[in-house]
Amino acid sequence: MLSDFYLSGKRQLLRAICSVLCGGTGALLQLTAQLLELTEALSRLTPQLLALTAQLSIFVRKLMWFTGRMPLWPGVLRGCEQFAPHFAAEPAHFWDLSRNFWP
Repeated sequence: MLSDFYLSGKRQLLRAICSVLCGGTGALLQLTAQLLELTEALSRLTPQLLALTAQLSIFVRKLMWFTGRMPLWPGVLRGCEQFAPHFAAEPAHFWDLSRNFWP
């Protein structure tokens, strides 16, 4: 009689452990699916963010020209040439925005 009680308790414990493990696995699979969806959404958003960054760069240059702070801007870019090498290749008259104000 005691051994039946012991085996019954052991089976219940084993059932509980299995249900927890299966539930944990299901939650992990659901989390993985959500992470994949997030990754796909971010990969679709990246080109739009790059385009927005380029437009903001143009806007900031124009704003600096309007405020008269344009002489400081080329010096800042000289320090950032490693991040934006295309700025280093621009002609000297590029910074004269009165000649090519709208790109």
